[in-house]
Amino acid sequence: MEPSSDPGTEQVLGEGHYTVVLAGGHRTLEVTRAGPDFRAGAFVVSYLCGPDNESDYRAFAHITAAGDGRLWHRFREDSALAAALAALVADPTGAAGTYRRGPRRRERVARVHPAG
Repeated sequence: MEPSSDPGTEQVLGEGHYTVVLAGGHRTLEVTRAGPDFRAGAFVVSYLCGPDNESDYRAFAHITAAGDGRLWHRFREDSALAAALAALVADPTGAAGTYRRGPRRRERVARVHPAG
């Protein structure tokens, strides 16, 4: 699930760190490839929950092979996480508010401002 080079196809989400801009602030998310025993989806999405931008992440959702975001049951009441996941899935190439860090570090991408 990496961005397509064919301009006629939709770009999809890849591994990395994303800062999703929301109406009341932002959420830093980490997208990692799921392990071989994780059957629910291709990627796991975690949110930054502490001061260390590299290691303080807590998993809260997954991305299916079809590219749909699925918020885990225990996080369904968190509207900010739900909005961040929706923004990330809706526009994968624009969902980073500052920088996407992954295989190509510090790649500049556009901001996403979800409706509402």
